[in-house]
Amino acid sequence: MPLWVAAFEPGAEIPRHSHAQSAEILYILSGAGEVTIGSEKLAFAADQAIHLPEDQPHAVRFKGPEKTVVVQIYAPAGPEQRFKEGAGRGKGAAGSKT
Repeated sequence: MPLWVAAFEPGAEIPRHSHAQSAEILYILSGAGEVTIGSEKLAFAADQAIHLPEDQPHAVRFKGPEKTVVVQIYAPAGPEQRFKEGAGRGKGAAGSKT
């Protein structure tokens, strides 16, 4: 189960997408934003965890005055492969595999 740490600038967005056959868990270390899961919008801030079920469309927008730092976990592994190529990160993102 790969773990990925990513930092997003305020105003960065991850477009609507889904992960076939992989769930995603986001743990917010710092910063804030809004995630849309299906048609439901949820605000998030530091020290929150968000579960994104497999095949569930979702999008994220990062807000606030500071970078948002997120731990991403995929189960089973697979979707994180796009980060190795630098693709799919959305505007204003940087990350590292742990």
